Amino acid sequence: MNKLILYHGTSKINGESILKDGKIKSDIKRVYGKDHLVQPTTNGYVYLTNKIEQAVRYGQHATIMNKEESLTKTIIYIFKIKIPDSELEIDEDEINTMSIWKSSHTDKVIDVETCLKYLSTARVGRDLLLGEDVISYSGEQLNLAEMNYLKKQSVSVEEKLQRVQWIELNKTSIF
Repeated sequence: MNKLILYHGTSKINGESILKDGKIKSDIKRVYGKDHLVQPTTNGYVYLTNKIEQAVRYGQHATIMNKEESLTKTIIYIFKIKIPDSELEIDEDEINTMSIWKSSHTDKVIDVETCLKYLSTARVGRDLLLGEDVISYSGEQLNLAEMNYLKKQSVSVEEKLQRVQWIELNKTSIF
């Protein structure tokens, strides 16, 4: 069993709720509900990515959908998760959304590894507990415009995000 480091990005309001509840819940009112035209998600799962910049994007999207703040002054939360790969499932919602990808990759076995490699997403069908599954978080002002500018300046998103202050979690640090 390998443990992977993955990320979950969300809005400030949702992030604060996660900290208060002590877990990232799988059964919630969806930002991208089943009727969402662009990218519906299925309830009962926590959606994760192996790319931190994609977690930033998801946090931005959640902020927009919740009508919380402007894109230029958005505080988002990124949660860092350490989870056994055996618990992960393919992100069927992302695969269905990416129908062009799906039709051009019919020769590939769609497993978790392939899903993470090509779509950078996976999901888990349970709550993720702070201090156990969720090992750290950051509530920072991060925005896509800044990320895109840094890419153009040859500063990697990873370099920028290395400067992000991560708050480590353990069972005794949960509020």
